[in-house]
Amino acid sequence: MEKGEIINRVYLILESGGNNCNIFAIEGKETVLVDCGIPEVYENLIKNMESFGLPFPSFILITHCHFDHALAGYLFEKNGSKIVAHEKTAEALEKEIYKIWPENVSAVKKTKVEIKFKEDKVIEIGGIKINLLHTPGHTAGSSSFLIEIEGKKCLFTGDLILEDGKIGWKGSIDFNIEELEKV
Repeated sequence: MEKGEIINRVYLILESGGNNCNIFAIEGKETVLVDCGIPEVYENLIKNMESFGLPFPSFILITHCHFDHALAGYLFEKNGSKIVAHEKTAEALEKEIYKIWPENVSAVKKTKVEIKFKEDKVIEIGGIKINLLHTPGHTAGSSSFLIEIEGKKCLFTGDLILEDGKIGWKGSIDFNIEELEKV
């Protein structure tokens, strides 16, 4: 495995820091990103992908609508990536942009979501089977993505559960502890 490779064909492309989240890439016949961060990291993210020999992502899986996970979505969409998100996240990205960054709505650009889902489902992208799981609580549209590559499973939860095992930030507009406890 290469440096930055978590498991074979799954990479940590950009670590969280400042106003940005962790961003992961999954290598298949097409490259899939999990979350896309803020516009200020866009060029660095692309360079990091190139350093791993990964082409521009065909798809972006958005775990939830918060700015640190989805604000750069419009840049990827503009350059040909298809955005995948739960329908409630899609509503925020396409219409209710105040949910993305309430403190700085003027910085938010609408992003078209190409693939929307309402209920849990399995899709295949570039030979990668991806379980799209609606895991509300952190936001109404929070989602987790479960993949399996070469017999190893990897679950991407966004801010639903943090690396220390604690529940993610509870201050969002539509945070709902009751929904979170059901997950």
